[in-house]
Amino acid sequence: MTLSPNTTLGHYNIISKIGEGGMGEVYLAEDTRLHRRVALKILPEHIAADPSRLLRFEREAFAASSLNHPNILTIFEFGAVDHKHFLASELVEGVSLRQLLSSGPVALNETLAIAIQTASALHAAHEAGIIHRDIKPDNLMLRADGYVKVLDFGLAKLSEPGAFATNLVSDPEAQTQKQLKTEAGVVMGTVGYMSPEQTRGLHVDQRTDIWSLGCVLYELLSAESPFRGDTVADTLANIIHREPVSISTFCRDSNAELERIVNRSLAKSADERYHSAAELLTDLKQLQKRLEFEAQLESSSAANVETTPTEIINSPSEVAGAAATESNADRYTAPTTMFPTPSQSARSEPGKSRVRKTSIIIAAVATTVVAVAVALAVNSYRSRSSSAAIQSIAVMPFLNASGNADVEYLSDGLTDSLIFRFSQLPNVKISPTSSVMRFKNTTKDVTEVARELNVDAVLSGRLTRAGDELGISVQLVDARTQKLIWAEQYDRKMADLLSTQREIAMTLTQKMRLRLAADERVITKTYTSSNDAYQLYLKGRYQWSRRTRADLDKAIDSYKRAIDLDPNFALAYAATAEVYNSMGKQEVRPKDCIPLAKAAAMRALEIDPMLAEAHTALADSLAIYDWNWAESESHFKKGLELDPNDAYIHLAYAVSYLTAMGRRPEMVKEAKRAVELEPLSMINNSVLTSAYIYDRRYDQALVQARSTYDLDQNFPMGRLWLGFALIENGKYDEAISVIGQVLPESPTRFMSGVVLGYAYAKQGKRAEAEQQISELLKLGKTRYLRTYYLAIIYATLGDKDKAFAELEESIAERDCFLGRLAVELRDEPPWSAGTCHRFVKEARSISVRCTKAVTSPRTPSRYYFLNRNIQ
Repeated sequence: MTLSPNTTLGHYNIISKIGEGGMGEVYLAEDTRLHRRVALKILPEHIAADPSRLLRFEREAFAASSLNHPNILTIFEFGAVDHKHFLASELVEGVSLRQLLSSGPVALNETLAIAIQTASALHAAHEAGIIHRDIKPDNLMLRADGYVKVLDFGLAKLSEPGAFATNLVSDPEAQTQKQLKTEAGVVMGTVGYMSPEQTRGLHVDQRTDIWSLGCVLYELLSAESPFRGDTVADTLANIIHREPVSISTFCRDSNAELERIVNRSLAKSADERYHSAAELLTDLKQLQKRLEFEAQLESSSAANVETTPTEIINSPSEVAGAAATESNADRYTAPTTMFPTPSQSARSEPGKSRVRKTSIIIAAVATTVVAVAVALAVNSYRSRSSSAAIQSIAVMPFLNASGNADVEYLSDGLTDSLIFRFSQLPNVKISPTSSVMRFKNTTKDVTEVARELNVDAVLSGRLTRAGDELGISVQLVDARTQKLIWAEQYDRKMADLLSTQREIAMTLTQKMRLRLAADERVITKTYTSSNDAYQLYLKGRYQWSRRTRADLDKAIDSYKRAIDLDPNFALAYAATAEVYNSMGKQEVRPKDCIPLAKAAAMRALEIDPMLAEAHTALADSLAIYDWNWAESESHFKKGLELDPNDAYIHLAYAVSYLTAMGRRPEMVKEAKRAVELEPLSMINNSVLTSAYIYDRRYDQALVQARSTYDLDQNFPMGRLWLGFALIENGKYDEAISVIGQVLPESPTRFMSGVVLGYAYAKQGKRAEAEQQISELLKLGKTRYLRTYYLAIIYATLGDKDKAFAELEESIAERDCFLGRLAVELRDEPPWSAGTCHRFVKEARSISVRCTKAVTSPRTPSRYYFLNRNIQ
């Protein structure tokens, strides 16, 4: 029965009814004792007479009242007056997410803010042993000031013995056992937001809340339920069996990281979902900071590169109190976990692009101090115990404790710089950046990390920056013994960064009695005298890592401005060459970019003849555009000599030079070496697939392609080479299915069309193949058309004349992939029969002439083999 205004219930005076649900009515009431307004939920008498429903009502009060979190509704009191059971809570003035969704999808930035607060609330609940089990838009309130409140713990499950309130039950242990019995074979929750295990009445844990939050996240972005069906049965079936439509279909601001977060939250198997709300929270914050930082980059100018002052956070007591001496090092036992997860981070694709030597100068003092000191620590530790010598180290991603996305460059850069510099030390194995970055913000302990990376020791640290102040805490742990080998806290001035780096390095060297060998002095090497130039260089590296055409243009602009500030910045010239080479391999005419790459690389070598990156970039240009094979190999070998552990040099050597030379076993060997050095690099693994295909090892190619695809199904290059591998193994329909999932507006639409055209041609489906060619020609009206691939499709169809016409165009355009003819053409069907056989013979003659051609330095646009006579 509805209560009328001014009805008194204990010390609560009813003002008005504000809502109702399945478990009761909710009233606005006045607390006459404390003179505050509250929300009063009242359980109807007929429901209170049902012991199971009363237990659920008690459970809500029991669960929520045990939690103290700003995003969880505060419970003031649970009681009964005249057989009326009630629950008094804070009054939340706002709207439910269900009401919010009535206006359509919610903006991405607002959605992330809501999801982050909800995940934080769930993390607190889960830590207290409480699982909500009914997360949905109706149970999430958004206040006018942006705060989210999680409501209705009426289905909460108590999963930990300590998660009870002794004032609610006479026998807490018995009550907890009673509540836990509801889980087996009973479906509890709201259809549409239940996890697959929840729908089956199976055991549930915190991962069921993560699924439900994933559903809410999806719905906020799309205004569509991910598993909506016409009936309850249809919805349940969809939850168990169907994958939701990609969020990118509804959300124009969607990106690969957002899709990954949503997809992982909605994984059918609980084991494939986020294991904890804390893990999901980290990824959400990381994405939020990344988007904020990208927006900041768009609006910032070159004149304003200083970061916002923020509070310096003290290092952990274990580090701050440790001394970097042998006697003190043995006194400390390493903490069981890495440094705590930060409030935010900004990892870019993450495992997905080569991050190389990008943060050396901006973190010069940090790098110098830490690198020299850790080098000493390793040597010192070896001298104390040769039987327990450290042979391998993992430098973990440094924690950005500043709460400032700008500083993420510094923390990631410090990590990458140390990895690069330690890789120069003899007889010490260093885990590559692509391997350690997957542990960014990890909650795993040192032993577990070391076991997964197969290393003896782990270096971890945190970094803060406030204006001109830089704080770095570091610790080196022997993972085998859990002993803290060395730890230190450094406080430095950013303004004195470059002028004091050598002084600090020399002081540490003398203090630690470390004598650096000649090949170890790279630890103290500097690349520019301008902090502002290096800031721009870092921006360029970040933009380059995203690989879109727009971001590549931005990277070039950042590098140019860096060079304007420091005309002798060799590393910026080398990076510029790398970007231009990359453009030529994507959608820019080689004539418009590769000569610029060559010029930038040559300028870098004029400044620093010992820069491996510059030798590699020049070697790449000479191979893919000039077809100057002798000089190209010379520079590749010099790059490998200078930095034999740089995976990218091995990769470029394999792809750009050895492939064109037809030296297939060496090509495979170098591609495999690149994967050995960076086993989690998606690019490296994809290129190894191509190497196996070109070496006719089709079975191995397919195994490698599937393994790569499983690492990250959102990585375009992995999907494309899986398509090629499937085709070469005769699995045409599967290839077409895999590639057919690429959206028409995808940046990889051209290459997906190539794979489809090739698959249809191999099947003998001429109409379908020609349709793909037609689509590719349409794309060619708005972007550079790589006619080399059209030639391959035509040749597969047996259209010799059309194939040669496209090859002619490729030669005129100086196509970067033309050298692949040396391995692309085969002595097997359909290439070995009829017209195709003659095509192979004649095209190989083109390949031979390409590999022998050296462009005249006086006439760089002159080609020596255009006037051939093809019969």
